[in-house]
Amino acid sequence: IATQPPPTLREPDKWSNTFKDFLACALAKNPQKRANADELLKHPFISKACGTQFLADLIKKYKLKK
Repeated sequence: IATQPPPTLREPDKWSNTFKDFLACALAKNPQKRANADELLKHPFISKACGTQFLADLIKKYKLKK
């Protein structure tokens, strides 16, 4: 992120505005403007996609595999 422009979606029209905003928040070039994990978890894309407990369970599952 520091030296390259953020990646772009190949077909942006196929993605919702909420998802594109989520990516923009996560991939902001300036670290002070980039969302942290807590902010991203509160983003409408995540809150509409599934409950945060689902994500927490998924993270725990993959941590156990390591």
